[in-house]
Amino acid sequence: MPREIYLVKVGMTMTEGMVSEWFIADGAKVKKGEMLYSLETEKVNLDVDAEMDGYVKHTAEAGVMLAPGDVVGYIFADDEPIPADFAGVASPAAAPVVEAPKAAAPAAVVSATPEPVNPAIATPISDAKRRAAGEDFNRPSPLTTATGSGVALTTAAGAAAFGASTTGA
Repeated sequence: MPREIYLVKVGMTMTEGMVSEWFIADGAKVKKGEMLYSLETEKVNLDVDAEMDGYVKHTAEAGVMLAPGDVVGYIFADDEPIPADFAGVASPAAAPVVEAPKAAAPAAVVSATPEPVNPAIATPISDAKRRAAGEDFNRPSPLTTATGSGVALTTAAGAAAFGASTTGA
């Protein structure tokens, strides 16, 4: 029984797509892994490969818009003849021939028991080590800098020198 070739769904929002080009001619032999057709959507162009060896029978012409999951053709095994009046068959056990790459990350696994904490990750780096590495993470506020320098931030000149505002904003 022939295997269906589906129009691959690429992304959650895909509503239509088309076979823009068949790389394997109707009735020609294909090997597993060979490029079968070019899928074109609003956002993505993707080459789809064959999942098995056999002979290809197109049921969708290139350039026709279809819904994701529609059957665009079939692959017949080497020992299966392609009927002359073939209009497509339903294969109850057949799975999709191709799958689109998943863009979404896998769902997180929730465990009933917490995993042990890795002390190398959970231990904060000391301020001395961060300063030694050249990190300027703890800059003093303009008020602290001005007070230490003896400048009054209540004047516009003093505030501007240290990046502070006299308006309170």
